[in-house]
Amino acid sequence: MIREFEIKELGRLKCFLDFEVAHSRHGIFISQQKYVLDLLSETGKLGCKPVETPIEQNHRLSEYVEDATVDRESYQKLVGKLIYLSHTKPDTAHAVGVISQFMYNPKENHLRAVYAIIKTERHERREKQ
Repeated sequence: MIREFEIKELGRLKCFLDFEVAHSRHGIFISQQKYVLDLLSETGKLGCKPVETPIEQNHRLSEYVEDATVDRESYQKLVGKLIYLSHTKPDTAHAVGVISQFMYNPKENHLRAVYAIIKTERHERREKQ
């Protein structure tokens, strides 16, 4: 490739698209810790009480709820960030899939479910400390 393209050696990969890359003798480890911290800070959940599970068992989320409608654009941004985060957090993938079903008519209970997933990330950070 060096013969065909101008290439610059930048050294070991440390960060790429909000993925942090750590190298050790045991292999390469990928995390999104900074992304999680930014998301917690952005939503005002940095100091929140953490929860253990991202969604209640036998959840009762439905499209036809009497709750008030929330800002769709804000909801979609939050869910999009959680979808991106689920690449390194497969334990939240199911919950994120559930809340993403309500992208076009989100209600208050859907937003509460989004915040519960975000609080799960707070729980994981706390456990690691």
